[in-house]
Amino acid sequence: MVLPIHTERLTIREVTMADLDELAVIYAHPEVLWWEPAPFTREQTLEWLATTIRRYRDEGMGEYAVVLEATGELVGVCGPVYREIEGERLPELGWDLARERWGHGYATEAARAVLPHAAGLGLHRVYSLIDPANFRSQGVARRLGMSVERRVVWDGRPHDLWALELAAHAVTRVAAYVVRDGRRGRELLVFAPRGLGARVQVPAGRRRAGEDAGVAVLREVLEESGLEDVAPVSVLGTQIWTHFETGDVYPTVYFELMAGGGGPRAWEHTVGGEGVDRGMIFDCRWEPLPLSFDLWARTGAFLACLEAAGR
Repeated sequence: MVLPIHTERLTIREVTMADLDELAVIYAHPEVLWWEPAPFTREQTLEWLATTIRRYRDEGMGEYAVVLEATGELVGVCGPVYREIEGERLPELGWDLARERWGHGYATEAARAVLPHAAGLGLHRVYSLIDPANFRSQGVARRLGMSVERRVVWDGRPHDLWALELAAHAVTRVAAYVVRDGRRGRELLVFAPRGLGARVQVPAGRRRAGEDAGVAVLREVLEESGLEDVAPVSVLGTQIWTHFETGDVYPTVYFELMAGGGGPRAWEHTVGGEGVDRGMIFDCRWEPLPLSFDLWARTGAFLACLEAAGR
């Protein structure tokens, strides 16, 4: 699963040196790194940043910035880091939040969003080292579905080693923002299932067992629109959706794809393939995009506007 990851309230992305000022304020509070002899100085935070960025390169993962979607404020970090724990090299999932942001559920939301990412890295389990007196972190671990595996000694002190299997957290869905350079400028592919009163959509669906995400997204575009002249451009990021009725979590990787400029503006397509949409009729069309359109940030709002306008 690729970064950035977007949840209902948060963006999870790699930290950069530009985050130094905000992180230095977070780590200067004595309650954030309460197990350390003293809060971090600015120089120690800079060293932590350099180490974390190096981990991205050397280990393919590390602690990530947790940012409020609404304001862009960096409120903490969360992510997996390899640690030596009683002779074993284990991926430890940790979270540190700004003191004034405690109690809002951000740690749980961020950690839950990172689990599919960890599964996508090939990890089968993650662990968390939690002090027996740290009831807040224990609550986060429980909400993630973790359980205590054993008591260990780490950094000279006893810790409970919490563990979680990741088999259920693999990314299962893909979605496509298909664009083309049409007669009216840049256009986005949308469709609506006929007879269901459903909102306009972009192609999306489940990955099949063992199927590469890039192959899956091309298959979904073909099945739901009939378009064959489509090529991948980039991976935009991951969105964590929560089903409004069941509460099930659906991590979805979003792709940008480019289609050829020819063909009709609107057409009817009967869905083939083997999915649940087989045999359904979709009314497909190209809709013009604003010049400043940001596919990742504004597609949901754009589709809602199209529906409201009856286009």
